[in-house]
Amino acid sequence: MRMIGIVVDITERKHMEEALHHREQDLRSAINDRERISQDLHDGILQSLYAVGLGLESCKPLMRQQKHERAAELLEQAIGQMNRIMGEIRNFIATMDF
Repeated sequence: MRMIGIVVDITERKHMEEALHHREQDLRSAINDRERISQDLHDGILQSLYAVGLGLESCKPLMRQQKHERAAELLEQAIGQMNRIMGEIRNFIATMDF
């Protein structure tokens, strides 16, 4: 009887170790995915948003100097960039595999 109890204990322990190992792999995979997503966002989308912000900032002095034509051109460019960025974000989300 004692031998059967030991075998059961060892079997249960192996199952628990396997379950723990699978959870560790899942966690490691989730961390890797998070890092990849973070890097993708930083490399593409956030840099693009920063560029749009710089373009919008350059409109301020033009508006003060009454150069509305040039400011309007820059605003149109910023709007176009924002529309492209929104498309990139939609594509990024659509291609993510959860």
